[in-house]
Amino acid sequence: MMPKNILRSGSVLFFKILLVMVLLLVLSAGSAYAQEGPLLFSRRNGTVYFIPHKGLSAIGIARGLDPDMGPDGNSFVFVTEDTAKGGEESWTIWIKNIRTDSVRSVIKTGGRVMLPSWSPDGSHIAFMMFDKEFFWGLHVVKTDGSGFRRIAGDSPWGSGPSLSGAPAWWLDGKSLLTNDIQVLYRFALDGSEIERTPLERFTGKKDVSTSTDRFLPHPTRDDLMAFTMSVPGTSLFENTFNDPNQALFIIDLKTNEKKRLTPEDMLATDIHWSKSGDLIYFSGYRDANMNETYPFRVYSIDPQTGVIAEICSGEQPSQ
Repeated sequence: MMPKNILRSGSVLFFKILLVMVLLLVLSAGSAYAQEGPLLFSRRNGTVYFIPHKGLSAIGIARGLDPDMGPDGNSFVFVTEDTAKGGEESWTIWIKNIRTDSVRSVIKTGGRVMLPSWSPDGSHIAFMMFDKEFFWGLHVVKTDGSGFRRIAGDSPWGSGPSLSGAPAWWLDGKSLLTNDIQVLYRFALDGSEIERTPLERFTGKKDVSTSTDRFLPHPTRDDLMAFTMSVPGTSLFENTFNDPNQALFIIDLKTNEKKRLTPEDMLATDIHWSKSGDLIYFSGYRDANMNETYPFRVYSIDPQTGVIAEICSGEQPSQ
């Protein structure tokens, strides 16, 4: 009789092979992206999950946070935090290939890293990093780990903007958007400022933006942008948190016409355009869920029809 540990190892290996085969079949089934897959998201247990296709269950595929799918739809970037025995902390940006299950480190830093964003051509990863010298700053690195550089940010001498917004790539992949609480900036990869737009153009009023707000251009149209901003919440929401709510909007940059997409009883954050630009994914919850231990859900919304679909429990969706 074969030893139990050998049988167990064989079962685990068979399961892994079967899982990879299923993923390969799903990923090669076609280039169309279903409403509920392929889709990445995370949960606060520190796990990145993957939904291969609409109707399939989420699969835990990495330990980490802040996942962002690459332009090939097969690889994604994510972040891990490590604490050494002496208490020193470090952050690592990783790339994992879903097809092969291979993982490689891109860069390890002593500064806190968050919100990596893959360039449209797949050559660079932009991210926010906090360090003792420069505070929060916008950085980029090539996917092979070379070319690491700081693009913009504040310093102890006040020589730059106090950035707080998630980085977003412009359509051409040659420039980046990020913001402080008053201005949306667009920087070239050499750090030069291309343009700045007062956030009041989007919000209609001053001082309503927070560090969780995002401003994301449409993936194929330079005249359309999605964004979130603080809004009055329902009585239940404001009485519970003593803070305003956050809602999802789109704006036509040619006409300045603005449209609110999420209802009054819903919090919206972590917005992300689908690859086709037909949907916006986001996380949040409705008032009815706010007292749950983990209320956050991943949703999709059609900006044309306003139809919202709840996908699963989680945050930080990316396609």
